[in-house]
Amino acid sequence: MNGDLDYSIRTGMGKKGRFKIHPKTGQVYSNKAFPPSKTFDLMIQVKDNGAPQLTATTRVLVRVMDVPVESPNPPVLQPPPPAHVMETDAPGHLVSFINAQDPDNDTLWYYITGEGHIGSHS
Repeated sequence: MNGDLDYSIRTGMGKKGRFKIHPKTGQVYSNKAFPPSKTFDLMIQVKDNGAPQLTATTRVLVRVMDVPVESPNPPVLQPPPPAHVMETDAPGHLVSFINAQDPDNDTLWYYITGEGHIGSHS
């Protein structure tokens, strides 16, 4: 088993400068502002540095939600700490908590639309 991993954004709408990925942690972050009502489709690849070298790829969708008309302020997502997952972690293993605050005290809800896809909305 080789724990030295390298992450990259392989394809998808959004690769052209909007998103970046930390090559060692896999943390995906925005490099530019998001236009409302837009969805970005990314393919993330990870390679180990073993012999033979192994790879895995996953699709990540980032959906930008419109600010609701009745809420003048959007929710603010708190940056989560880096998440680490081991090959030996069982399915259902807790990876991270996602937390947000809403200045208008709107009810916030989160959803997972598929593997690797998280959304929030007030």
